[in-house]
Amino acid sequence: MKNYFITIAEMCVTEELPPLVIVRKIMKYHIKPMHKVYLDLGLRIFCLDSKGIRSCYRPFRWEISRLRSGKSEHTFGQGAKGKINLNKKGAADWRCESFQLNKNKLVNSIIENTDYTRIVIYNHHIHTDYKNRSGNKRVYKSNDANNWILIKTIIK
Repeated sequence: MKNYFITIAEMCVTEELPPLVIVRKIMKYHIKPMHKVYLDLGLRIFCLDSKGIRSCYRPFRWEISRLRSGKSEHTFGQGAKGKINLNKKGAADWRCESFQLNKNKLVNSIIENTDYTRIVIYNHHIHTDYKNRSGNKRVYKSNDANNWILIKTIIK
C-alpha cells in the first residue's frame, strides 16, 4: 500500500499558509477523515479539482480576485476583513489514482467513512463539505452546466 500523507500546503490553492484556526479545521474535518478512506481503499488520494488545482482552502481575497462571491465553503468562513466564522468546516475536492476507474469506490468510501454531509460527483473530482446542517448526507451529481442534481439522501 502506498503512503498516505497530505500536507497543509497540498490543501491550499495559494502558496500562502492559512491562519492557524483554518489549519486546525483542515486537519480535523478533511485530512483525518480522508485517512479512513485511504485505509479503506488503499489508493493514493489527492486534494485536486478537475483542473489539477489544489482545492481545499481558498482565501477570501483569492475568491474575489476570480470574480467569485467569496461565500464558498472553500473559504472556511473567512470574510472580507479576515474574520473567520468558527462554525464553518470548509470544503475539499478529492481525486484518487486512476480516478475514472475508482470514482464509484471513492464516493462510496467517502459516504461510509466520513461525516461529510454534502458530496458532489463531478466528472473529474468529488466535492465534499459540511454545508447540509441536517446531519443527513446528500449526494449530488454535477451536470455539464455545473448544476447539482440530488441523486440520494442518506438519513442518519
